[in-house]
Amino acid sequence: MNSFHYYLPVKIHFGIGSLGKVGDEAIAMGKRAVIVCGKKSMKENGAIDQLIHLLKEKGVECILWDGIDPEPEVVALNQALLQIKDEKVDIVIGIGGGSTLDLGKALALLAEYPEKAEAYFGSQGVQKLNKPGIPYIAIPTTAGTGSEVTNNSVFINASTGLKQSIASPFMFPKAAVIDPDLTKGVPPKVTAASGMDALTHGIESYLSRGANDITKTLAYKSVKLISRSLKRAYDHPGDMEARADMAEGSLMAGMAFGNSGLGIAHGISHPLGYHFHIPHGVANAMLLPKALKFNREVAKIEIANLYECFFAENKANYSMGLKVDAVISHVEELARQLNIPQSLKNLGVKKAAFEQIALESFSSRSIKYNKREATVQDVKKILEEIY
Repeated sequence: MNSFHYYLPVKIHFGIGSLGKVGDEAIAMGKRAVIVCGKKSMKENGAIDQLIHLLKEKGVECILWDGIDPEPEVVALNQALLQIKDEKVDIVIGIGGGSTLDLGKALALLAEYPEKAEAYFGSQGVQKLNKPGIPYIAIPTTAGTGSEVTNNSVFINASTGLKQSIASPFMFPKAAVIDPDLTKGVPPKVTAASGMDALTHGIESYLSRGANDITKTLAYKSVKLISRSLKRAYDHPGDMEARADMAEGSLMAGMAFGNSGLGIAHGISHPLGYHFHIPHGVANAMLLPKALKFNREVAKIEIANLYECFFAENKANYSMGLKVDAVISHVEELARQLNIPQSLKNLGVKKAAFEQIALESFSSRSIKYNKREATVQDVKKILEEIY
């Protein structure tokens, strides 16, 4: 008999036009909101103006915090915390990609705590974070991270030279508004990288040691949605059916890995991205096929099960081994079709850094959930394979 725990206290609004729900959600939480967003794109495409209009219609006053970098440092979080505490806001609303949503989550929670953000990293931080913060609404504009339904945030901590997480059961957003229409203006390279990130979430959560029947069902469906629509969304940015598939696939992958954990690709991607400024989705796309090969011997059944996600039209009675080969090859080919870089060397990575990257990979809880137990030498071998 199965026994497991699954937790997701987030109210979800999904669908084209669902941004219109944000005013009703916000006014139920308070009358003064800070909007957290990036420096440029959300302003240029009119999304911020639309959001402010919807909030003001319901009587919610808005303050804009728009200084978010693609890879936020903990320093930026501390700066935002100072402002939000001075402004005495009732609600935090994050609109943007995963980094923006992560900062918004941490900002909303830590606004009710006295110390700087560094005090709340890691397992000791989880113990300190024992009460709710300010209500938070997450509005993703990329189909990739699943941050709108997870309870951790990742930041660059310059003092340690690591990407580190702040996590707490109280960090879940109160509401998530996933409107695929907000993703249609995303540049193709962002669609590719964020989409491969979501695919990695789905596959690694499906294979995870922490997986259960609920997370596997969500992960499997996420892989199915993403596999049939990522290339379409990349080639035809206005294809809203593909955009909706990607947004839903990313959401479901987040709902899965937030409870199951991930795997070795994510464990390696964080230090690799930090030291060499490789976008997170790009790093995952390069690592995912090698992670599948590494896990092959202990996850044959799971990988073979994913065959129908990629080849629904081909019902041939292939052996398990052939199905595994086909899945791995397809993931590799998809990354090439999306013009994802194939070589770490071409991205400026030095072989001399492999030891450090490998060691730092084990500071991530992701690698602890990998289906096959890994060593530092295993990680170095994977890095060699994509050099």
